[in-house]
Amino acid sequence: MKIYFEIPGKPVAKGRPRATRRGNFVAMYTPKKTVAFENLVKTCFCEKYPLHEPISEMVHVEIKTIFPALKAANKSDRDLMESGLFLPHPKKPDLDNIVKSVCDALNDIAFVDDNLVQSLSASKWYGSRARTEITIATIGESNE
Repeated sequence: MKIYFEIPGKPVAKGRPRATRRGNFVAMYTPKKTVAFENLVKTCFCEKYPLHEPISEMVHVEIKTIFPALKAANKSDRDLMESGLFLPHPKKPDLDNIVKSVCDALNDIAFVDDNLVQSLSASKWYGSRARTEITIATIGESNE
């Protein structure tokens, strides 16, 4: 089984849990930006695969994050990106935190739990259109 879908917009890294004091208690919460991105991941997946049953076997996940071109990018770089090529993205957010937000969002939706992710490939790029491309394949099919 092979699944592919895209999340439009700028990729968002998993934010650190925040704490707030409520009287004598401390409440932990996830930042709003992270929650919004994870909900967008869920929505995009469910729109493309409305009848999907979560996978209960080991999977390979490929995540390709594409950020919008910098305003300061030179014309030759912009032309390359418009032609469909990508340029490396060496800045924040950290790639591992983006992967965490995507995998957490897909729990109980794409796969039963993200502990079923046996292998992973991820990359960060600049491109003409910001998006996150996700491919999930059961292990026997990941190289096909």
